[in-house]
Amino acid sequence: MEEVRRYQRVLLLCDLQLLGESLEHLMSSIAEIEIVASWLISQTDPKRIKEHAPDLVIIAEGDSSTEETNLLAADILGSYPDLSVIRIKLSQNVFHIYTSQVFAADHSHLIEAIRRMCLRTNKIV
Repeated sequence: MEEVRRYQRVLLLCDLQLLGESLEHLMSSIAEIEIVASWLISQTDPKRIKEHAPDLVIIAEGDSSTEETNLLAADILGSYPDLSVIRIKLSQNVFHIYTSQVFAADHSHLIEAIRRMCLRTNKIV
């Protein structure tokens, strides 16, 4: 029986074209990743994201963050709650991973979420 390989479908958004091309080249060498599209942040229409059905969106910024990029990341997370976003900030040499989860609006789910977040940050409740 032939093994079915699962690819991570990635949508790449960059503020500089050269940065996007470099990241696309780097990721194309990873067998498990398929770049479904690469756009400049300034030309990104969040409504078009679902056309490419990505599993992950990577937002890469060469310089410091702009309000446009902050709004874009928030819009993506708000519009596609099951989609994870990795935001690379090269000027700070860091990346952030954003995910969204939806829970029933009751106190037990809220308390459990607070406890989990405190455990992740090594704080004791």
